Amino acid sequence: MTIHSAKLQLVVTADKDDLNIKTGIDCYGLPHQLKEIMSDLLVKFLVLIRSTWFYITDNYADAENGFDVTLTFHFEKEQGDDWSTSAKSTHPGTVEDLLLGMAKMIFQEDPIIDELIEMELEELDLPEYVQHFDPTC
Repeated sequence: MTIHSAKLQLVVTADKDDLNIKTGIDCYGLPHQLKEIMSDLLVKFLVLIRSTWFYITDNYADAENGFDVTLTFHFEKEQGDDWSTSAKSTHPGTVEDLLLGMAKMIFQEDPIIDELIEMELEELDLPEYVQHFDPTC
C-alpha cells in the first residue's frame, strides 16, 4: 500500500475593492498523476473561491477579510491505477470545512463544480485565445 501526502495552501485577502488569492502546493516526491490532480485542484479553487466569495463571507464571518488555510490530502493507491483521498479539518467550523467540501466535489468530478466554473469564466468574458509573444534579443 502506497500513501502520499500533499498540501495546498490558500491565502485570500479581501477588502472593499479587491480579492487577492495566493496559492501554493507542496507535492514534492508525488507521482506525476498526483501532481496533475493537485494542479487541477489548485486551478479550480481559484475560480471557485472567486465565484462563491459572497457565499463564503455570508456563512463564515471570520473569512470576511480573508483567510490563510493549508489543506493536507493523503492519497492511497488502490487496485489498478485508482487513488483514494482523505483529508481532515484541523479547524472545524471554519471556512476550512467548506474548502474541504469543495475539494471533495472536485475529486468526485461533481458536475456542479464544472457548472460554477463555466458560469464564472463566461462572466469574465475572456478572449477565445491568448496570443503569446516571445521576446527577441
